[in-house]
Amino acid sequence: LDLSGTSGLHCSKLFADLGADVIKIERPGGDSTRNVPPFKDDQPSINNSLYFLHFNANKRGITLDLSKNYGISLFHKLVSTADVILETSPTGHMESLGIGYSSLKEINPRIVVTSITPFGHRGPYKDFRATDIVSFAMGGLMALSGEPDRPPCVAPGEVAYGMASAFAALGTLVAIYHSKLTGKGQQVDTSAHASSVHIAGYAVPVFSATGHMGFRKTWSERTFDINDLYPCTDGYVRFCVLPKAQWDSMVEWLGSPEILNSPVFADQQFRRENSEIIDPYVLELTESQPKNEIYIEGQGRHIAVTPVNTPKDFVESEQTEVRRLFTPLSHPVMGQYKHYGPIHKFSETPGSIYRSAPLVGEHNQEIFCTELGLSPQQLSVLAASGVI
Repeated sequence: LDLSGTSGLHCSKLFADLGADVIKIERPGGDSTRNVPPFKDDQPSINNSLYFLHFNANKRGITLDLSKNYGISLFHKLVSTADVILETSPTGHMESLGIGYSSLKEINPRIVVTSITPFGHRGPYKDFRATDIVSFAMGGLMALSGEPDRPPCVAPGEVAYGMASAFAALGTLVAIYHSKLTGKGQQVDTSAHASSVHIAGYAVPVFSATGHMGFRKTWSERTFDINDLYPCTDGYVRFCVLPKAQWDSMVEWLGSPEILNSPVFADQQFRRENSEIIDPYVLELTESQPKNEIYIEGQGRHIAVTPVNTPKDFVESEQTEVRRLFTPLSHPVMGQYKHYGPIHKFSETPGSIYRSAPLVGEHNQEIFCTELGLSPQQLSVLAASGVI
């Protein structure tokens, strides 16, 4: 049962893509994430959000007002046969509605309730609200982003939300396994703030060991001989040349300039300290060619070089085609399109994208009538009274 907002959509999508029956529960009239751009044809509408479309494929969708008594009663019926509830509401909100974990486990002792909040359910920040950028900043990632002589910057996308969802999915799987073994569910408490810290990589260990914050470096301060972005005719490539064998191959590719063939350049430290001599030759090579040609030639020479792909490059690449990362789908409003995922490729039980994101209340009759036993007349009354 998916009650999540933006911070948890990726979590429930992971389960839906791998075959779980995920029921997206929205308030009557539609979830707030349907208002997140971009929109089809730049026209805001309840069923036009490409953001909602991406994160809710493979899910069934119903509407239900959890502030109404009969809405809670219907929710309890769904809980009785569910394995997991995913929610991202503020701390204490579920309890205020009478559907917190302590209440729900009385209905279904094996239920797993996974909660994603900005700072978790304990601690002095537990009641604070926060968006993705706040978690990214307070988790220490923003301080490490950008040029050292300029203010920190935020990464594109929703890094903190994505990682919180991934950690929540992992925790949920462990809790499900425990529930199957023991018959007892539990609550999985995931913090977007803590998830951001976790993916900061070296930053926390460096601080623990040295007391210093992680570093940001400019082009001129880079650690390696050639380790930065170089412009091409259609974008950028990045080199990372370290071993002497790679350096020798690089020099040959650059046309064996006399100065770079000097024995002093055989010393890696010297190359690091004199990168301004090397850069013009690399720029002459890259600026006249497309990035993919540089990439293919570099791979043939056993040199670590990669193109900096745009989203278009990624979608149209041979690699994504071979791995079948996009599935043709049809949506009543969006029309024909290709949907991304699933990422995991299982040899025996592969996941698939088989259903587009639901329209508002698309599966109300299927779930409330066919599965919970309500009559069409009862469904009409519930709709008229605002319960669904």
